[in-house]
Amino acid sequence: MRFATPSLAILSNRNEKEAKLKKFIAEALAECAGAGELPACVTLVARSFDSPVACALNTVISALAKDSPRLRVVVMDDSGANSFSETPAGEFRVLRDARFGDAHEQLIVSTQAVWTGDCMRRDPAKRDAFEIYSTGDANRHDNATASFDKLWAIAAPVRRAEMPVVATALIAAEQANAEAASGQDTHR
Repeated sequence: MRFATPSLAILSNRNEKEAKLKKFIAEALAECAGAGELPACVTLVARSFDSPVACALNTVISALAKDSPRLRVVVMDDSGANSFSETPAGEFRVLRDARFGDAHEQLIVSTQAVWTGDCMRRDPAKRDAFEIYSTGDANRHDNATASFDKLWAIAAPVRRAEMPVVATALIAAEQANAEAASGQDTHR
């Protein structure tokens, strides 16, 4: 008899993974800030914008606001790109070729902090997912950077939808106009 794995266990695992990644990213950026040299660019290769590593990076970078480093992100599936619409400085690309599904997810926070995850073809919520947190390994950084640069060169740009930001501004402007118009009518 087979028993289904409860979905709560997978969600818990995903939350734990995101929390561990957030801590790794925040500590790496804090270490760089302490040394007086924030990274010029943080790079990410991920399955999608909803991947745990992408969500963790987005959360940490969004919290930094204007002091955040530039982002360069390559994904296999560009759905969910709006989740990064608030990111101040970011470039996003998508790999449309399924043959790159064997590439590993990777995050380069600085020359001292590199994370490597499971292949992009595999569901990141699986319990036995592969991941390596690497600090202080210059060789791993160089290899990850070379890999990222090659994937970046063949990926197509993603157009980020700015609609949520525009829609909010339009709604606020309309409300202000409506209040001003109703105020003028009542004084006449």
